[in-house]
Amino acid sequence: HDAPTEVDEDELDPKLPFPMIHPTADWKIYWDLWISACIIWSTLTVPFSIGFRTAYSTRCVPGVFFIDSTVDISFVIDVCMVFITAYRDPLTTRLVHDKKQIAHRYMCKSPAFCIDFFSTFPFDIVTSGGCNLTAKCLQVCDTVNIGVPPRIFKLLRIVRLAKLAKLA
Repeated sequence: HDAPTEVDEDELDPKLPFPMIHPTADWKIYWDLWISACIIWSTLTVPFSIGFRTAYSTRCVPGVFFIDSTVDISFVIDVCMVFITAYRDPLTTRLVHDKKQIAHRYMCKSPAFCIDFFSTFPFDIVTSGGCNLTAKCLQVCDTVNIGVPPRIFKLLRIVRLAKLAKLA
């Protein structure tokens, strides 16, 4: 007599319409690993750039500027991808791929969108420009009494890393 075979939920899912992304697609897993590496990069470089305000600016160091720009663009792409990534309903285990439901879940039912927005929006670029960007951001913060440089919001990405680790 045959033992019952376990069926993978992913195999039973309907084919998703373009451009929807399956949350466990192989390339999506690699993308999440890339985003995790980007978060680690940010957690190492952001405190350094804030701590050495005038002596260090990623805009003045070409290699670091390229890496930071790549990381920032990756985060923007990742935020956009959330809106087209299906998710599994925790109650029914059904794969939800309705864009309105996905957007509502991301923007209204958890703090993820706020965290992603504040950690991804280029406050440093919007509030100032030029080579000594971090120092100018600090001047802007002092002027409008924000108290912390806008670049510090990028450290919110650590929360995203914790979320990705929980999915693994």
